[in-house]
Order: sequence, then structure tokens, then C-alpha cells
Amino acid sequence: SNWSTPLTNQTIRSEDFVANVIGSPEYWSKLLTSTGTVTIVDPPDPGPQVTSPGDQRNFELDSVSLPIKASDSDGDTLSYTASGLPTGLGINSSTGVISGTIADTAAEQGPSNNGVYSVTVSVADGQSNANGPIHTDVHFTWTVLDTSAAQPAGFPDLAMPDTCGCQRDLVATATGAPSSNDGPTSGFSAETPVRYFDGVVELDSSRDVSSLGFGMEFGIDRSWTNGAGYATNTLNGSGMVVSELPYIMQDGTGNHFAVISNGTNARFYDLNNGVYNPRYYLQER
Repeated sequence: SNWSTPLTNQTIRSEDFVANVIGSPEYWSKLLTSTGTVTIVDPPDPGPQVTSPGDQRNFELDSVSLPIKASDSDGDTLSYTASGLPTGLGINSSTGVISGTIADTAAEQGPSNNGVYSVTVSVADGQSNANGPIHTDVHFTWTVLDTSAAQPAGFPDLAMPDTCGCQRDLVATATGAPSSNDGPTSGFSAETPVRYFDGVVELDSSRDVSSLGFGMEFGIDRSWTNGAGYATNTLNGSGMVVSELPYIMQDGTGNHFAVISNGTNARFYDLNNGVYNPRYYLQER
């Protein structure tokens, strides 16, 4: 067979061709020539390749910048849309970056009014097939926490758990507080803490730190959500005291601390003048 013009990849057209079928020598006189048409078409467009960012967790009033990573094997220009985002967030249709400041009411909103959002990001390459525009979707959950949910209004008599990790150089003054000998021997970190707008404190350190005030040391790294909110058990694991009511400890300078824990996460508070200000009580490992 032969083609009147060369065919290249991505070429879509009809092309005439000639096929000569030649029999064995005794049938040379019966030369058959047939003419037909063959159509060359592109394979189906695979659509954009999109990487899910995974489930997200933020506090109200957090500033967010979350890029959605996507590519297209055909080199088509991509466009991005999103649905189900927490109030205050939007997606850039050209870059795929989800950004904005989460609304201070977002923890009470969402499909079930509990701050849990089912997010869908759709990436299109501008092509279509018989089913319509070609696109790829990714789905993930975005949880928004209330920055004030765990803050009591006053300075009540606080329940104390039976076990509480305290440093040896802490002075336990609250009724029912555990002995200061129950805790580890090392002192406070000497680094200067950084206080965020919502009151949460993070040490200015790239090293791992340990949060104390549980039944044992509780290892964390400093990569909690935007430096704000709750410590998570990414290193040492268990030992946290499950209590809805906070318990009290005091350091050597007279500052009181309250801890609220649900057994998985914990928050630390300064107790000054009867006001609960979120603060992490951290110690370098």
C-alpha cells in the first residue's frame, strides 16, 4: 500500500489508498486492484492527571494557600473549579490555588453544620467527547475547628485528673494537683515563643518538641496546622488524659496553665486574671 501524503501522529483525516493483491505466478493474469478509504483518528483523550491534596484541617480565621497539582499529557491548558469549600475560600481558575481566610463562623457551617466540608475539585482540559467536556475530579474532606470552642468563660474550680505529667521544676499549687516529682527532669525551652493571632504559641525551632501535662511525655513536631490549634500524637503516641474539664499546673514564675484534652488532642491555656488565653507549654526533646 502507499499513502499520497505522509501520516503523522495526531493527524485526523480520511486518506485514499491503493492495495495491489498479486497471486502466485500461474495467476499473474488475474491482478486484483481495489480502492478504499481508511480513517485515522486520535485515541481517546485521557483527561488531566490530578493529585489529591488529601484531607485538610484548619481553624476559623486561618489564612489558606493550597495548590492543586495537575498536568495534561496533551499539553492542553487546564482550568479549575471547586465546590463545597469552607466559607471564605475560593479557587483560582487558572492556577488551581485554593486560598482565602476561613470565615469565623465556618466551624458551625457545612452540610451538617459541624464544620466538616466535602470538597470536590474539578480540572478540565478544554476538550470534549460524546459525554461532554473532559475533566478529572478529586474529592477530599476539609474540617474547620472553632478557635473558641474549648475556652471557658471564667476561672471555675477545675477538675484534676489522677495523673498528670509535670516538670520537676514546676510548683503544683492547685488542689488535687500531682506531685512535681511525677514529671521529667529537664527544664523549659529557652527559645522565644511566637504567638499567633488566635493566641496559640509555637516555639521558633526546627527541632522536635514535647508537650507535657499528660500522663507522660507527648511527642509532637512543629508541623501542626499552620502553627495553630492542637498538638497531635505524631511521635510518642499515647499518654494523654481524657478530660473535658481542664486541669491546672503552675511554673516557677507563677504562671498558671490549664490543659484541655480529649485523649487525642490537647490545648494549653494561660490562666492570668481569670482569662483563658491559648498557649502551648512546650519542651525541647
